[in-house]
Amino acid sequence: LLDARRARADEIVAVTFTNKAAREMRDRLARLVPAGNGELWVGTFHSICSRMLRHQIASLGLGYTSSFTIFDDADQLGLLTTVLEGRSLPLPPAAILARIDRGKNEGQSPTEMLSEARNSHEEAAAEAYALYQEALRRHNALDFGDLLILGLLLLERAPEIAGRYRERLRYVLVDEYQDTDPSQVRLLRA
Repeated sequence: LLDARRARADEIVAVTFTNKAAREMRDRLARLVPAGNGELWVGTFHSICSRMLRHQIASLGLGYTSSFTIFDDADQLGLLTTVLEGRSLPLPPAAILARIDRGKNEGQSPTEMLSEARNSHEEAAAEAYALYQEALRRHNALDFGDLLILGLLLLERAPEIAGRYRERLRYVLVDEYQDTDPSQVRLLRA
């Protein structure tokens, strides 16, 4: 695209799955992109969404600010354990957190997870998901699943913002596309 002058570097976003792969891609592309040709967006799905959300999250009207914190695994488990304190649940917090993460990767909200629950374990996980999300919001924090979900929400519910990204980022290149999950596919299409 660059050699054929079909695009400037700043019109291309290249997405991959790991930070290591993103660094390698960025290093290779830095040698190919002539100075002054703009900056390629290269990163993981999560880092690309984080970049968009740092600029636009307030427009979602969900109470988050651009200074949001991203919780790692330990932060997530600690928060979930705190919000579940005193509740008797059929699953340990780590198992509930894994179910919440799977739901987020499938693009499910707590309400959708609850409506699709087929047993008491799934109902408990959905109820914990709702409590966990509210606690994240109170802390102005996102987990990795939220980065994708809110990035997608931004593109689907804010057409003017989505239009600016679509106009600017004319080419989306995905490394290992066959490994994308449903929410990542929706994000790419949006």
